[in-house]
Amino acid sequence: MSESTSASPPAASKPSEAAQPAAPTHMPPFFPIVRKGCEEVSKAFFACLEEHTQPGQTSTGLEAMQRCQQQRADYEKCFHESMKKQKPPLVRTQWSTRPLGEDDDDE
Repeated sequence: MSESTSASPPAASKPSEAAQPAAPTHMPPFFPIVRKGCEEVSKAFFACLEEHTQPGQTSTGLEAMQRCQQQRADYEKCFHESMKKQKPPLVRTQWSTRPLGEDDDDE
């Protein structure tokens, strides 16, 4: 009986392409909020961005997003973990106890 060979998928053209995920192209919606307990990771992320960006240069901003992926991941993880620890806020509302259609002016 003959063995059949299966075709393997094409390899990545560069080894670094397979190792690194694509960098995000936008900031998280909570950026630049610093949560209590996340001061150090936030500071590291902001410092990395500042080091690798130039005002008005989109290309350096995208490059900074690539270079600061680990700091961003730490920043997002800390933010989300701190939100889990916080109790949801209580919101006070006022509800009318009068039936709909009754006005105060009718009395």
